[in-house]
Amino acid sequence: MTRDEIVEGLKRQIDEWNARIAGLEADLEKRKVESRAEAEKSLAEMKRLRAEAETEIARMRQTSESQWEETRAKGEAALNDIAEGFRRAWSRVS
Repeated sequence: MTRDEIVEGLKRQIDEWNARIAGLEADLEKRKVESRAEAEKSLAEMKRLRAEAETEIARMRQTSESQWEETRAKGEAALNDIAEGFRRAWSRVS
């Protein structure tokens, strides 16, 4: 895959996360106080992870061709960790 294809795929992942975050924000009003606190905590975690992913994607976009393979490997590993954290946070509220 090319750098552009990888970055576009990652941007689609962030768009999916944005949709989930928006849905959770809308759902918060319906939750009871106890579950709402947990949902708000998970929501904050998801937003933090989304910001980390956006930073990583920006770093990947700016890397030179000569450093692309090394940056790609590190970036993909970091993004996999971020995605797993997002899944864990989502599972606590879904």
